[in-house]
Amino acid sequence: MVALCLRGDERAISCLYERYCQGDGLICWLVHNPRWGFGEDADDLVQEAFLSLLKSLPGFLSEVPLDNYVYIVVLRFCISELRKRRASKRGRNHQDFFPITYGVSGEDPPDLLLEKRERTQILYRALQQLPQESQQLIRMRWYEGLSPKEVSQRMGIPVKGVYAKERTALLRLRKLLPSPQVF
Repeated sequence: MVALCLRGDERAISCLYERYCQGDGLICWLVHNPRWGFGEDADDLVQEAFLSLLKSLPGFLSEVPLDNYVYIVVLRFCISELRKRRASKRGRNHQDFFPITYGVSGEDPPDLLLEKRERTQILYRALQQLPQESQQLIRMRWYEGLSPKEVSQRMGIPVKGVYAKERTALLRLRKLLPSPQVF
């Protein structure tokens, strides 16, 4: 069946979909599992997980049972989706990091609005003094919420290099900022 799917046979793809995505199929069962907390998005994610499976089929080894392969691919998909969601939440929690207007809501008292804006401007100016690579790394890790592995893939450096460069960048940033009481 996998060979037919790789050739683009619509019947084989449809059969694969019916087997794994409908009813109690493995993909459907995994994505709808309450431990992931996908809730209303689960049906859409079943479709995305299936597409992820189709894209990964060229890497399928015939010695491995198809069910095991599907399980691993979908499990990785779910973990990746959780990381994306966590990163987007983390990004929202760091709204006063970039740009200057973030972290300002109409409900805050005027003195707090002014303080947030001043702190954000100080931080932004300090970030601008860092080398471009350090700025990029801090934005990806702290603003976009990417994992060190995702940053290493984007920047083309080893994961250990991400940790080292992040530490160096944060130490430089600390030296550029005024006293810790400001932050």
